[in-house]
Amino acid sequence: MKRSGTNRHTGYARREFLRHLGLGAAGLIAGVPLLESLRATAAAQVEVPRRLLVLFTPNGTILDEFFSVDPSGALRLGRILEPLEPFRDHLLLLDGLSMGVTELGPGNEHQRGMAAWLTGHPNDDGEFCGGDACQSGRSGWSTGASVDQLVAQRRESSTPLASLELGVRIEGANNRHRMSFSGPALPVAPDDDPRSVYRRLFGQSTVDLEGQLCVTDLVAA
Repeated sequence: MKRSGTNRHTGYARREFLRHLGLGAAGLIAGVPLLESLRATAAAQVEVPRRLLVLFTPNGTILDEFFSVDPSGALRLGRILEPLEPFRDHLLLLDGLSMGVTELGPGNEHQRGMAAWLTGHPNDDGEFCGGDACQSGRSGWSTGASVDQLVAQRRESSTPLASLELGVRIEGANNRHRMSFSGPALPVAPDDDPRSVYRRLFGQSTVDLEGQLCVTDLVAA
């Protein structure tokens, strides 16, 4: 079958992509993403740092689609957790926990919950409204550091960035929209701008971002 110009170009681009990374076709293992292959190569030379990943979804989850225990006592992963089935033996799923600390401190449920879920501490007094026209009271920032930032402070010398806080569609800058704290009343703002995050990771200026960046060169370096 005659190859089209597009196919030749695609093949050339792929070879160029691998060449820039210093890899041949044999450097890729079937079914393994490129960056995973690079990480495996690096791991053979240096220990890969452990990561703590904390995810938060507002307004809870769909319990029936998360996990459940059938009448025989066997654990059933729901549709949401089903992709983690191959790692079942490494999972610790907790249920029936109560955040008693959210009963303490000023503010409404959203304010107290956001303050406490990673810190275990209540809000302090403050001027943030708990709802429309402050009908549910006022409160301030959390009175403790969050677990993600405590871990980052212990491990900050092991990676170029101690922690990376990301958000999607952040709607405000008050205590209902902050969950990471480096200390009492010291909130860490999440970044929801992909370009800003890229600059923080790779140190690129705004001018560089406007041009053609070769990510493969950055990875190879």
